[in-house]
Amino acid sequence: NVVVATTGAGPKAVFALDVTQTDFHGLDQAVMWELSDANQSVKANADAIGHVLQEPEVGVLADGRWVVVIGNGYESRSKRAQLLVVDLQSGQVIARLDTGVGSDSQPNGLGGVALVRDGNQVITGAFAGDLRGNVWKFDLASTTVSDWKVSYGQKPMFTTDDERPITAPPTTVTHPLGGVMVLVGTGKLFETGDEKSRALESYYGLWDNGTLVQKQAQAGGTV
Repeated sequence: NVVVATTGAGPKAVFALDVTQTDFHGLDQAVMWELSDANQSVKANADAIGHVLQEPEVGVLADGRWVVVIGNGYESRSKRAQLLVVDLQSGQVIARLDTGVGSDSQPNGLGGVALVRDGNQVITGAFAGDLRGNVWKFDLASTTVSDWKVSYGQKPMFTTDDERPITAPPTTVTHPLGGVMVLVGTGKLFETGDEKSRALESYYGLWDNGTLVQKQAQAGGTV
């Protein structure tokens, strides 16, 4: 049994604990790994980790590996919205899918993630929103990690007119004519002044009528 959690608005970190045995003495025996902006062992990806405020998602890939999938959160040193896929056992970052959206003047970050799974509960993709009002789709269907990508030609599948932030994870519902409905709402409540905001928030229903499929030898794609 593994517990995966984040440190939220505290330190910028995601971690995993092995709680299979409940009689351990000291957390050092239970800690499997920690991914943080201060952890030198993950130096190559440390700048991507921000304050991850939503629950991590856990699932199995087409190649059988169990992974943790998270939006990189807010106030990362990269300032961009990115999806991280982390090996559940080792804590190694398998993939870092960068939307490229975000800068020092317009800092961004990816919020809660909704995984897309096939009939066998294998991960084929993911949806998430960012602080600039974009909804992103990520293709994770292939058994070859290098084939994974930000869908729609590295562009958002949708952007709100007023760029209101999308922080909560989307909800997905199967559409009767194929594909899925992606349901997202705008708004945030974690920075000073958010509680006083009178900005108009909205809820959207987006129809993604593509299907992510696995191919054992070649990349998965949208058909």
